Amino acid sequence: QQYSSNRNFDIILYWDAETGASASDNVSWDVSYAGIAEDGVLDEALSTAVTLNDLVTAVGDLHRSVVSIANPTLARAELLIVKVARDYDEANAGTAMAEKALLIAVEFRQT
Repeated sequence: QQYSSNRNFDIILYWDAETGASASDNVSWDVSYAGIAEDGVLDEALSTAVTLNDLVTAVGDLHRSVVSIANPTLARAELLIVKVARDYDEANAGTAMAEKALLIAVEFRQT
């Protein structure tokens, strides 16, 4: 998909919880990104990570977590690099899920 400059976008994570997780366990994801132009440097610094917190509804359910990026520093025709990491220590006023979170897909959507 061709990105239009100066448009906000969402990074959408689709995930599930490993067997043994309990409903209402908290899962935290850290998401960061960078735009790289053709002939650009591949080790471009990523944005500051945004932390997403979501709750398990049930093991075997498709979970969806969204981070909205306003005023991104991306230009038209740049390659979008996204880093997604699970933050095991973040409980966010709940119980951090000890089991694995299974990342199924990442979607990019202009808003």
